[in-house]
This record gives sequence, C-alpha cells and structure tokens, in this order.
Amino acid sequence: MTLDEVKALKLGDIVHERSYYYADGGCRRWRVSGKVKLWKRNPGRVEVPMSSTEFGLRDYGCITERQVKFFHLPSNCPHGL
Repeated sequence: MTLDEVKALKLGDIVHERSYYYADGGCRRWRVSGKVKLWKRNPGRVEVPMSSTEFGLRDYGCITERQVKFFHLPSNCPHGL
C-alpha cells in the first residue's frame, strides 16, 4: 500500500495484512474503526485505527507509516481473497 492509499481510507474500509498466521499464507482482514489521523507539520506521518473480528476474537491496533508496507487493499490481494 502507498501512503496516499492509506490517507484515502475511510471508516469501515477493509484492508488486508500479509499474515503468517494462516497455513495457506492467506491475508488477515482488518476494518478501519476510526478517523485517519494526519499531521500538518509532518505530511509523511499517518495513523489509522483498525479492528479485526476474525474467529470471534477482537483485535485492535493501528497502521502507522512504518507498517504501511505490510498492508494492501482487497483489490490488490495476491491471494484473491
């Protein structure tokens, strides 16, 4: 994912994380759970709150500019999920 794609995310959007948790090497799905936080003084900085509700478990986290490389949009999923 690029930084511009991350900045364009909206509440409820789905993103995939390259995950090594699954035997088939599949992707973990996350949902944007809040507003994308941007900084005026540092345009390269971004923070996106995320939640995952797979397998009945709730996981929360955020994407920052450092983790952008581990995520991709569902339309660009290499596994076709």
